[in-house]
Amino acid sequence: MLGRSASGDSSIRSASLDGTLAQTITGVTGWNATGPFTIGRGKYTGTSTFYFPGSISHLQAWNYTLTPTQVTALAQQIN
Repeated sequence: MLGRSASGDSSIRSASLDGTLAQTITGVTGWNATGPFTIGRGKYTGTSTFYFPGSISHLQAWNYTLTPTQVTALAQQIN
């Protein structure tokens, strides 16, 4: 799970694996995404590319930042 810092600092991202914080990344630059929310591919110079070569069995997305407690609870529900 990749998410924005619960502190509200948009330059910090955190990555969790099975509900446990795995890594915190600082100095992240955001962008204004104006297109549709898309899973399984990238976009480079306006062209769809970098297609995910497998299948995605479970996906959830939120329009707000999850707290570490919420991340752990969701991981426990899935596993």
